[in-house]
Parts: sequence; C-alpha cells; structure tokens
Amino acid sequence: MRAGEFPMIDRIETERLILRKAAERDLDLIWTRVWRDERLAASMLWAPTPTRAEAEARLARTMAYQFENYAWFVCLKETDEPIGFGGMRETAPGVWDEAGLCIAAAWQGRGYGKELLRALVGTAFRGLGGQRFRYSCFHDNAASAALCRSCGFRYVGSHPETRAHDAYEYLCDCFELAAPSGEKRPEILGRTVTVTVDRPMGSSHPAYPDLVYPVNYGFVPGVPGGDGEEQDVYILGVDRPLPSFTGRVIAVIRRLDDVEEKWVAAPEGCLYTPGAIRAAVDFQERFFRSEIIV
Repeated sequence: MRAGEFPMIDRIETERLILRKAAERDLDLIWTRVWRDERLAASMLWAPTPTRAEAEARLARTMAYQFENYAWFVCLKETDEPIGFGGMRETAPGVWDEAGLCIAAAWQGRGYGKELLRALVGTAFRGLGGQRFRYSCFHDNAASAALCRSCGFRYVGSHPETRAHDAYEYLCDCFELAAPSGEKRPEILGRTVTVTVDRPMGSSHPAYPDLVYPVNYGFVPGVPGGDGEEQDVYILGVDRPLPSFTGRVIAVIRRLDDVEEKWVAAPEGCLYTPGAIRAAVDFQERFFRSEIIV
C-alpha cells in the first residue's frame, strides 16, 4: 500500500486510454511529444525539457514520484504509447485536487482530455471515497476551463499565483465538483473474491458456439446469483486463459430485463471506467438492457 491510507492504483482503463505508471521505454515518446514542447509548457507549471539527457533524469524522477502517488502516464489503448500525463492528490479528508493534466498537442481536440479528467474524478469519488474534486488552470487558458466545465465543474474563484521555475505571475482560476449523492452502492464492490473459471478466454459459450469469450468468465463457488446458480463474474485485466482467479470486484452489472446480475473483477490496483467495462463485456451483455455500477 502506498499514498497514505489508500491502496495504490497502478492502472486505470477507459474507452480509449490506459493510465499506467511510467516506464523506461516511454522516454523518447514522452520527451518528444510532451516534455520538450515549449508552447505546451507555457500554460503549465512545469519547465520544458530541451535535451534527452535532461529527459532521462526527469523520467527517473517521474517514475519515483508515480510509484508513491496517484499519477500516471496517459497512453493510447491501441498502442500503449504515451500521449500525456495526469494525476491527483488528496489535500484534505475527502478532497482531491488534480495534480497536473496534459495531453500532447497532436492529440488535443479529440476528447482525450475529457476522458482523462472523467477517469480521475471517477477514481477519486468511487474508488477512493472522495467527496469533492478541485481543478485549477491559468486564467487565460480558455480550453482548460472549458474542459472542466464540460465535466460538470463550477467556477469558485480566482487568486494570484507565481510559477516556481521562472517566477511568472499569473491568475489561477479554480473550479470544483461535488460527488453525486446517488443510491447506495452494492456492498460487494471493493471486496476480494475467488473465481472458478469455467469459460476461459478464447472458449465458446456451451449453448451458443459462435459466442466466443474474449475475457475469462466464471463463478464464485457457494455464492448464489439471482438465477439460483452460483454468482457469475467477468474477469478483466488478465490477457491469458485462467483456471481460477482472485481479485477485487470493481463493478456490478445490473440487468434490467433479467433476474440476475454479473460481477466484474480485476487484479488489485486496476480500475476500469464504466465505458471500458461496457466495451469489454459487450460480446454478451449486448443482448440485455443493463446498468453498470462502479
């Protein structure tokens, strides 16, 4: 366990992105796409990194920081290539602040920033029990302000700040979002379960041979589901067939036109947004109306 009283989250998966810890293989792409971009750095709190040698040192510092904190590189799901970074920190009990969000210039305007911010907010609220999430940006960064407003943030005020690395004085605009006060979440969320896998990745449905399982699927022995059989579980975050699995329940799929619900489990330290879960289980859940509770 790292980052205080909460377990570290090493990986978050969204519809198109993977938030993961930095690795040595990321050096050239994060440097050329993000760190050495002076125009990008102008509206951020960090200084551009002009040389590869400086980037190597920065990557080492970044890896050490990310190991201990809720911070990640933002990578394209299809290629695992970094296109930015994002992070957050708890500044008071239940209050989380964004700790820097950045998408490389060539990938801006495609909705990746919004997808990233929503992933951070969802993790803070649903994964870490946060009640408020705070966001700030330069007063003249209209795109950043529009981004957080599009995610439901409201403006709460401005104050003068001085950037540390060059003593640049700027006006900081602050925004805030409160956690929703919806229905009570299922008690199973966050608990550890052991699953017997009877339909491993790559196998076919016993009654419908054309339906092939792209993920491992099984049941929790001794725990009855809504249909009277043992509770079914989708397993995400593992890319090979398994005979069994132990991990955390990260979501409940509540079918609206059926008597049963499905659980979704993943390895410790891995989270998925509802959209990413929907995409992973759509091979079977597309035949039902359902809601995903995380």
